[in-house]
Amino acid sequence: MTTILINEELGRIKNLFNYERGRVISEQDTAAPAAAPAAAPAAAPAATVEDLIKQVQTILNTKYGAKLTVDGKWGNLTQTSFETALKTAAATSGASEISGEAETSGATVPLDRNQTQVLKMIKDLGWIHEPAPTDVEVDAGLFEKMNLADPISELGKTYSKYFPKFTTTGFFVYKPKTAAQPAAQAAVKPVITTESCRTAIEGLYNNKLSPRTYPLSPELITQYNDTVLTCAEPANKSKFLLRFGLEKKLQAVLPK
Repeated sequence: MTTILINEELGRIKNLFNYERGRVISEQDTAAPAAAPAAAPAAAPAATVEDLIKQVQTILNTKYGAKLTVDGKWGNLTQTSFETALKTAAATSGASEISGEAETSGATVPLDRNQTQVLKMIKDLGWIHEPAPTDVEVDAGLFEKMNLADPISELGKTYSKYFPKFTTTGFFVYKPKTAAQPAAQAAVKPVITTESCRTAIEGLYNNKLSPRTYPLSPELITQYNDTVLTCAEPANKSKFLLRFGLEKKLQAVLPK
């Protein structure tokens, strides 16, 4: 159960009894709300104190693991279970604030190795997660926004399975939009570095050995193939590959 739901549930219990800290609930005011004006439609009969206590006992059993007899009697066991639930909620809420792991903010939840690797791979395609642009920049068309946790999105079709905790909140990545280049302009070769060669070669090699474990989107495969071809050129091959033992992997992934 989330911290927010825990606090809402406990708040509802306290409101049922006008709860005041330090007083046993059975000793507190449990008077029902004033009756509605005569002209109003007939309302359901007000719940009795016994009914309210049964509600609380049921909530404590189902949501907080208490093992109470739902008898409508507020005894020591019910009081202790209620106080324990309050302390648990307070401790959970405090821990979330300290760690910054609010469930409503996907950006603050620590990422695992798979998720970090996905971000590294799509960065080669121009997608970033942080720093995130403002909504103003996205609305102005300066950035493209995509939910990586949505299996329907372009990237989500491949990578959403690695972000199951973000199904509700979403995990968004952004790509700067650039002005379209004239059709007649010659394509510019990407800048080749040692890291880009290693990433492309090892990415294609791992995907070839185990595509389920190391999935790549068609777009990323195309980009990696272009990078690999450039890395395989004699000038780049001697510069980047021989030192890192990538020669065999390069031969295995070169487009046929």
